[in-house]
Amino acid sequence: MSTAVATNIHVRPLKGRDIFALTRVIQNSRGELKRLITDSRQAGGGLSIDDTELALTVLFSLISQAESEIRPWLADMAGITPEAFDELEMTQVMDLLEGIVRQEDWPAFISRLKKMLRS
Repeated sequence: MSTAVATNIHVRPLKGRDIFALTRVIQNSRGELKRLITDSRQAGGGLSIDDTELALTVLFSLISQAESEIRPWLADMAGITPEAFDELEMTQVMDLLEGIVRQEDWPAFISRLKKMLRS
């Protein structure tokens, strides 16, 4: 079942193939992601930002570090082509990102990502 976002873009559920797509992107951005997660834990030994904010920060980092790899994945998550993704309004892109991080499986993914990057 897809997650509807405010701008009529439907975010498809996370699938097994997404781990492969994101793993390639994450490997290219590992150092930056590790720094982001470490920085988020500095206040009092716990997370200084909530997991939703951290998830959005991770996505923004992936976009800035690996645009050519993440753009097709984001388009696929919305069920559109990369070319159609390029034509989305900024609010639609933000709604898409929020729709991804609100998915039921996303917190588990971020939790595992944090553990993986600590090693």
